[in-house]
Amino acid sequence: MTREPIMVALFAKLSAIPGVITSSRVLETIASVSPAEQPALFLAPRSQVAMRVRGLPTRWVIDVAVYVYTNRGNDLTVVPDTAMNTILDAIEAALEPAPGVEVQTLGGLCDQVLIEGVVETDEGALGDQAIAIVPVRIHVSK
Repeated sequence: MTREPIMVALFAKLSAIPGVITSSRVLETIASVSPAEQPALFLAPRSQVAMRVRGLPTRWVIDVAVYVYTNRGNDLTVVPDTAMNTILDAIEAALEPAPGVEVQTLGGLCDQVLIEGVVETDEGALGDQAIAIVPVRIHVSK
């Protein structure tokens, strides 16, 4: 397994989502990203787990958090989670496999990449700022 091409491919796929203004593989705090720089998307590696069975190649599970920041600005008529829902739908669509293909493999770099787990959200109900943390799981055989 070569990790860097997998992360580069995942970032390329997600940073190309229409409407994303700022994207990085280096997580920034929500306070450091101005409203004009949002929607913003950041990849943050969380963990890597190796699973080994005698006689079989090592299987890896890499967990990555995708942080999404959106800001409705000063327009109080805007529903805070509207922009967030658009970006979350686009992340889901970007990680769907191509038609006729069973799983998303990032062009054959991994066995599967998918959203898996609880998507944590704070849709800005108490202010202008919204955040979501999307759990992405990557399965790789060595």
